[in-house]
Amino acid sequence: MDVNRVLEFSSDAGVLLLQSGGETYRVEETVTRICSSFGIEKTGVFATPTAVIVSATVDGKISSVVKRITKRSTDLNKVFEINALSRTISQYNFDIAVCEKILAEIEKGNYYSDNRKIFFAGVGTAVLTVLFGGGVPDMFASFFIGCTVKYVTGLF
Repeated sequence: MDVNRVLEFSSDAGVLLLQSGGETYRVEETVTRICSSFGIEKTGVFATPTAVIVSATVDGKISSVVKRITKRSTDLNKVFEINALSRTISQYNFDIAVCEKILAEIEKGNYYSDNRKIFFAGVGTAVLTVLFGGGVPDMFASFFIGCTVKYVTGLF
């Protein structure tokens, strides 16, 4: 067992969880579960909104990795997929190479088209406008503004 490879894989899963909108406690639990599934019993995980820190002790030797969170989004499908992967790893003895490939596929996954994201950003802003007392013209204006903001922020 390559401890550093397990730490890299588990911390990558934690980073992807945080970047996709997962909570810090979920990241800590998932990374710990992955490490213990690969035979690392002494694991320390600390997740903040800006970093994931993982350390492991095997045969008296301490290894650690620190990863920064540089981007954020909300993709609950990725959160679900990573949690399912960690539970599957703990149930079955997967090879780490297979797990790395699955995580790479999860990371590449784009479940919603850009047009759909733009449209529903407009719908969300329009609904909020109505909920806060706006009229029909305000609703259409906020729909347009929501779509425009999502389109512009999606470019960068």
